[in-house]
Amino acid sequence: MGHAPARLLICVLLLLALSAPGQQSGPAQSIPTFTVRTELVTVPVVVLRRHGALGQLGQHGWLDEHVTGLTKDAFVVEEDGQVKPLASFEEIKAPGRAIRPGSVAAGAYSNRLVESGAISLAVLVLDLINTDYVYQDSTKKKLLEYLENQYRGDRPIMLVVMRPTGLRVLHDFTTDPKVLVDTIRRVKGNVEHDNRLDNQVQTEMSRDIAGQIDVTAEYRAIQEEFFGEPTDPAKRGEASYQAWIARDRLNATLDELQQLAHALGAVQGMKSLVWASGGIFLPNTMNTRDQRLIDKYIRTMRLLSDGGVAVYPIDTVMETRNPGYSATQSRYARPTPMGVDVQITQNFLDVAQRTGGDYCLLRKDPELCFRKAVEYDSQYYMLSYYTKSPETPRWRKIEVKVKGENLQVRARAGYFAGGLRSDPEERRKYDIAQAYVTPLEYRALPITVRWTGPAPIVDKAAPRESPGLAERPRKYPFRLSIGSDALTIDIADRNHIKLSIVAVALSREGKGLADITQQLDLHPGTPELDKLRNGGFAYANALEVPPHATRVRFIVRDDLSERIGTVSVPIAAP
Repeated sequence: MGHAPARLLICVLLLLALSAPGQQSGPAQSIPTFTVRTELVTVPVVVLRRHGALGQLGQHGWLDEHVTGLTKDAFVVEEDGQVKPLASFEEIKAPGRAIRPGSVAAGAYSNRLVESGAISLAVLVLDLINTDYVYQDSTKKKLLEYLENQYRGDRPIMLVVMRPTGLRVLHDFTTDPKVLVDTIRRVKGNVEHDNRLDNQVQTEMSRDIAGQIDVTAEYRAIQEEFFGEPTDPAKRGEASYQAWIARDRLNATLDELQQLAHALGAVQGMKSLVWASGGIFLPNTMNTRDQRLIDKYIRTMRLLSDGGVAVYPIDTVMETRNPGYSATQSRYARPTPMGVDVQITQNFLDVAQRTGGDYCLLRKDPELCFRKAVEYDSQYYMLSYYTKSPETPRWRKIEVKVKGENLQVRARAGYFAGGLRSDPEERRKYDIAQAYVTPLEYRALPITVRWTGPAPIVDKAAPRESPGLAERPRKYPFRLSIGSDALTIDIADRNHIKLSIVAVALSREGKGLADITQQLDLHPGTPELDKLRNGGFAYANALEVPPHATRVRFIVRDDLSERIGTVSVPIAAP
């Protein structure tokens, strides 16, 4: 995205001109300051009553019942083994209301949601990135059967498809099951096929266990295992290609999971992300490229966990992973070594445990997987406690205990505390790029936008011999505002405010036609800070919009808290 000329960047802070660092009055004083940061940790908790031993011995799974009516005294929360006193406690039951944007003045557009307390919602995600072609249709059929026969329509549901080319929202939040059934029926025959998976056959002949050990071969095997590159030159090209496909899939998967986390995190309460997928495989080599993927995986888990998004992975592989058994359809599927299958299952379990969800095998529980994932979070308890932020980034373990017999507690296993190890500038660029391409609105940072001048009108009746006048870009002035309660102000760093603001004009197909971008690094004085707290923050600018643009996407990132807000505004009609 290009930068607009300086004369077009009319950065008007409508409150007052904020003071620059060098304009602070008074001599500098070297007084040491000690800052102790505390943060509120929220823990959504689902309490279920286990079935008896006879029910657990059945071939298929079972649906445990919710335990309701518990009091605050029944819960004990430990962080890293230390009991934390509860700051708040609430029991939540799924309300049957839809997700609606907050009301704004006429002519304004906002990403704010109606503030009506904690709710319960679910996102059904069909993962076409990691689900093998042969299992995609069966997964859609199982989802359709659930919506037709079991979905009660008592909580908002969104239907999303993860694709190699990006997320696709099939239907936004709704509580009407018929709408979702119709949507699934339309997409049922639309099977996206990846030609790269055709005719991939791998065979592995093991040596006789009684034979003599080949030290050279063992050394090569260790080298391949730890560094991921075959020592045989003839195999390097194929192995590199397969590794490239795996990295590309993992990178796209993490991108789209992060987009969902950003979009859902601002909704109060517990959100179920039902992830129907063939699973992901994390690299185990030591090179820089793979380490970046591991860092991205950690940040993805952090965003999901901090946003209260409980992930329910549904394993879409419809045949057994037993290496001694092969179904008739396995010859068409993408075969993987047994070790990879085990790691994929472990990754499923890791995602579920970290976020407070549960793993379900579609082959084992075809009638219950979707129902479990959607209904288990329909009733839950919201607990919170205060803790001190660590000086260095680390994982903090959470354990929730409930008094009572034969109870099952489902809550996130912990959270990532402190800062992130990756480069903050790289994260900033990545977040803005993802906010630009996603079809979802980010709501973690509430923003409001309105056009402030008369909308320029392109004369459609202009004569053909003078197309230049009709196709000339028109300047659209706008005003963007952020509530003072949503803006991060670092008092310890001289009232530091740091924002990245982007406005992109998009065509009907979503192609970027024009844009402006600006970073604001501000240190307001005390009088300006008081006015900002009372009236909020405002920013004014103007964007030259080509006549083919249909909307403008505004992206604001609070670079101190790394929260993002987006809102798509239609071009003002004549």
